[in-house]
Amino acid sequence: MSLFSLNLARAGTGRPWSVGLGQDNINVLLPIGHRWAYQGRLGGMPASGGQGVFFLGSSLRRYFPKTPALDLYASADTNGSYFDVDQAEGTGVTLGANAGVEYRLRARLSLSVDIGPYWIYLRNFEPLLTRQSWGWIINSSVNFYMK
Repeated sequence: MSLFSLNLARAGTGRPWSVGLGQDNINVLLPIGHRWAYQGRLGGMPASGGQGVFFLGSSLRRYFPKTPALDLYASADTNGSYFDVDQAEGTGVTLGANAGVEYRLRARLSLSVDIGPYWIYLRNFEPLLTRQSWGWIINSSVNFYMK
């Protein structure tokens, strides 16, 4: 997940699709009808020597339009991950939900932010250890809409 992403969206009829670049990921948001969207993302935080954290995730988002300039949304997320950092190698899963808001500053420029709880499960390969925890995630983005 990222604290900031830059999304380039194609405006048109209905809800636009977008491609986003975050500090640690790339994501695609595809509309499903007028109030729903699917988001897929791929990312990671590489470290030296081929080590790092890598993830693949998806989310389903539901929009609740309030005004022409303001959209509220809620989403359910899941991510799968692989990590190899500091003598630890394993996999992980996150499940979460969040609520957010997108505010249009101009016809082609908007800001969005969302927050929500996540359940995190990690499994180390050698020695075999598992750990689970709850956490919070905050995402924000600047969205540029193209014709």
